[in-house]
Amino acid sequence: HSQTRNDAYVAFKFDTQYRGVEQLVARQAHNLEVARSSRTPATEVVVELPVKDLSLLESSFLFCITLMKVLYIHGFASAGSTGSATQLRNHLYPKGVQVLSPDVPVEPLRAIEYLRQYVGEHQPDLIVATSMGAMYAEQLHGIRRILVNPSFHMARLLTFRGMGRQEFRNKREDGARDFKVDKQMIAEFKEVEKQSFQ
Repeated sequence: HSQTRNDAYVAFKFDTQYRGVEQLVARQAHNLEVARSSRTPATEVVVELPVKDLSLLESSFLFCITLMKVLYIHGFASAGSTGSATQLRNHLYPKGVQVLSPDVPVEPLRAIEYLRQYVGEHQPDLIVATSMGAMYAEQLHGIRRILVNPSFHMARLLTFRGMGRQEFRNKREDGARDFKVDKQMIAEFKEVEKQSFQ
């Protein structure tokens, strides 16, 4: 994979089995610490592992880094109440780690601006993000990030498979139950996607 900034991220793809992933993730955690301390460019690392191994984030990667605050960014049509955020919170709270998981606005331009402001206000030590949320997280520079199944082509995906009314899969704080995917939203996704890997 190509070189990137020294706030490099680790992307986990939940599609194929990977043997010995605990040792590999632990080694990459160490590499990120070395890269940050030496201020030398780090490399993007993609690790493939099954969904059932999500707990390895807690047992290996997070175990290697002393953290106080983690920001979880959910995927499309979801909310901060998603089970993934709850699972992280349950694993990490006993270790003194706070997991933040806000509802991300559905409008892409508003969402990326909201997340930048949220990060600036809360100063998380690590970002864990899935799908659409991982696409946004890639643009939140200066913080270590774990991108789970990042979806960098939301505009194309929704154009062919997601137009019209969509229901939220998890409870939103504002009580909203659904939202509409229209041409305006797709145009905004295209604009946000242009900023990826900049």
